[in-house]
Amino acid sequence: MRRGFAIVLGLCLVVVLTLGAAPSQSIRAASSGSFTGFTPNAASGCVFAIGNYAIQFTGTVADLAGDDYVSVVLKDASGIYGDVDFWGVAVSSVGTPGDLTGFNSAPASRPFTLELYDIGDPTGVTADSPQGLALTLAGTLMASYTFDPVPAVPACSPLPLVTPAPPASFSGPSLPANSNLVLITGDIGVQDAPDGQPTGRVMKTCQTAFVVETSSDGKWYRLFVMGGWIPVAATQDVAEAYGQAGFPVIPGCEGK
Repeated sequence: MRRGFAIVLGLCLVVVLTLGAAPSQSIRAASSGSFTGFTPNAASGCVFAIGNYAIQFTGTVADLAGDDYVSVVLKDASGIYGDVDFWGVAVSSVGTPGDLTGFNSAPASRPFTLELYDIGDPTGVTADSPQGLALTLAGTLMASYTFDPVPAVPACSPLPLVTPAPPASFSGPSLPANSNLVLITGDIGVQDAPDGQPTGRVMKTCQTAFVVETSSDGKWYRLFVMGGWIPVAATQDVAEAYGQAGFPVIPGCEGK
């Protein structure tokens, strides 16, 4: 996962019972933030890697090194928080990041909600930490997306449904009809063009992604969620039903 200025940790945040004082939020002001997509992972155990989200936001004020920062956090219906991600984009630029999300320990109830916050300077703060969550919640809520993981993630079915989730509604682009699902076979950095420059985003082993374009030489794939390119050699083609209920997961990827 990309965490702005090279904040890279594991997927999920340790559940926080007591946050303490929130870090200072001296600079904010990202604008036009929204969730543009969410792809559930049916193979998830309802804790880690529940699905991939995608967001879009416009950088407005420089929080750190010319970049405007936002944060994405997942929570369950009882207020248990999970994965926290920091994202930065240059002022006057549009960021379209995406990543896996989930919980570190089992959530207590559904539906789940993804929240997008405009935050301030994240210097010295690790995203997946109590301080990262405090910094997030001290920011300005820009957008949220509430969803019931059942039936897309069967392992979540034992959780009590506290309130029904509203119908999915995204303002961003829909998945192209000619997209193709692939499995990532090894951690690989995403590039801004075929054989281009690193974007700072990383696809992890056993993640899946939709391919929406192939380079003219057939060696690079452009990904839908991550908005960049990875080598074809770092992927394995899988059936579109991969990860769905009853469809086998490739050995070594169970629970990822």
